[in-house]
Amino acid sequence: MFSKFTKRLVAPPPPAAPIEVFRDDITQEYHGIRHADLSPGSLRVIETLQNAGFQAYLVGGGCRARLRSWAACSTNVPSCSRS
Repeated sequence: MFSKFTKRLVAPPPPAAPIEVFRDDITQEYHGIRHADLSPGSLRVIETLQNAGFQAYLVGGGCRARLRSWAACSTNVPSCSRS
């Protein structure tokens, strides 16, 4: 009984089901957020990642704030790069 328990405890997890990702890219012409509206740091991060061949996007609360013409307090930049 104890050996069954320890085998289940250390057994590798079952493979995860693939996750479907739905992405909508909204162009600058549509959303109207200009590069001048972004902080220099976030713009530098996005441009550096994209120039290196990675995908990088402005998302989250900072994006929402700019769409509502508020001052963005923080910016999230997810990318497909790995360290």
